[in-house]
Amino acid sequence: FLIIIGILLLLYILEICCSTSCRYIFSTVNNNGCKQYIDDIKQTDMEIWWNIECYHTERRRRRSTGRGRSTTKTVTVVTHRARHKFDYTNCRDKTVFDIQQITENINKYGIGKIKFDI
Repeated sequence: FLIIIGILLLLYILEICCSTSCRYIFSTVNNNGCKQYIDDIKQTDMEIWWNIECYHTERRRRRSTGRGRSTTKTVTVVTHRARHKFDYTNCRDKTVFDIQQITENINKYGIGKIKFDI
């Protein structure tokens, strides 16, 4: 009986360590790491990718062998897909991070939040 409890406990600890919540908690950085992370993002070249998918829908009818009933279903048929990197000549970063506020939150609460809007 104790062996079963031990195995279940081990599986539970393994689940905790592999969960997305655990990865989220351990992805934190200290105050200097936060500033470095923002600077690294600002220095990274921006890439814009265009994606296109052409499709149409078709209604398909299938006859059932029993009682002469038939069923129809609508399916999406993709006729073309393409992906291309958009070349641009000028890019401006208009993002404003309140580093002071983030730093104060880290010092006061031990945690800060950065939200990226695209």
